[in-house]
Amino acid sequence: MRKLIRILYPALAVVFIFAGHSGVWGQEGLETMPDDEQTMNWLKANPEVAKNAFANKEWLEEHPNVVRGLVKDRTWLEDHPKVAKELYANRDYINSHPQLADRLYANRKWLSQHPDVAKEVYKNREWLNKNPEVAKKLYGNRQWLDEHPEVAKEAYKNKEFLSKHPEFSKDANKHRKQLKEHPEATQKAYKHPEKAKSSYKDWKDKKNP
Repeated sequence: MRKLIRILYPALAVVFIFAGHSGVWGQEGLETMPDDEQTMNWLKANPEVAKNAFANKEWLEEHPNVVRGLVKDRTWLEDHPKVAKELYANRDYINSHPQLADRLYANRKWLSQHPDVAKEVYKNREWLNKNPEVAKKLYGNRQWLDEHPEVAKEAYKNKEFLSKHPEFSKDANKHRKQLKEHPEATQKAYKHPEKAKSSYKDWKDKKNP
């Protein structure tokens, strides 16, 4: 019987995790998984199940060592962007674990290569507003945002951040282009980027009284 259970376990675990995630079995199915290391290795070998596990905040809270191990294996996570997306999209969990957020959001090069995942970062307005220094780095890549309008759409919904940092707004980018074409007005705007719009307007008014 034990041998049969060992053979059938992977299939049963898939059913339990999917059922637990959907609410049919609740947490009982998820609790049938083995110890942390075995669970982590098994999830690595079954990314479709890992994807559903990452979407389940309760399961993540109950298995911190497994989550830590999976996230620490940066290569595995980067090789499975669909799995990573579920974790990035689990904003309630990420916001309650700032160290995890720091690690995930710092991987900007990889995020730039996976706009679907990056979009989830910009959706997390609560975290970005609490961590403006990180947000500035994410919003500073204007060219990339211009090339990914679906991501930019989410980014520019963050009115709270943009009201405090207008230099990162769409208008600021537009006026930077205007200032580039009119170097006479650039010096003031360079020192005070949040005043780029007024700098250009002042220069234009003087030029055309």
